[in-house]
Amino acid sequence: MANKSSSGTVITTIIALGIIIYNGFVFWENHTDSGATHFAKKMINESLEDEELDITLDKLELLSTGTDKDAFEVFSKDRNQLETGGKFFRGRGTFSDGSVSEICYYRFSKGGDTYVFTGLCRD
Repeated sequence: MANKSSSGTVITTIIALGIIIYNGFVFWENHTDSGATHFAKKMINESLEDEELDITLDKLELLSTGTDKDAFEVFSKDRNQLETGGKFFRGRGTFSDGSVSEICYYRFSKGGDTYVFTGLCRD
């Protein structure tokens, strides 16, 4: 019986560690600048894949941060999709074909969920 009990404890511990690691990753993506950059890169690559483009975003380097005011200026055409109180990011994206573009992204909360709005910088 002792072996059965200890194997159950090991499984419970592994599950608990998995949940803690996942929650830590989600916290990192939602609450840090590097997490927002990682999430923006992932979202851009998913969009490129969805469009069946033969290109990927290989690197996204954070250049500067700002406020919701900056996001509303850069994403003025999409203003109705954004919420106040978020954080704006400007980065340099290097694509698999060697091209480089300035990429802007804005992380904000809405209804308890965190969103990242991405696009090419339009100043």
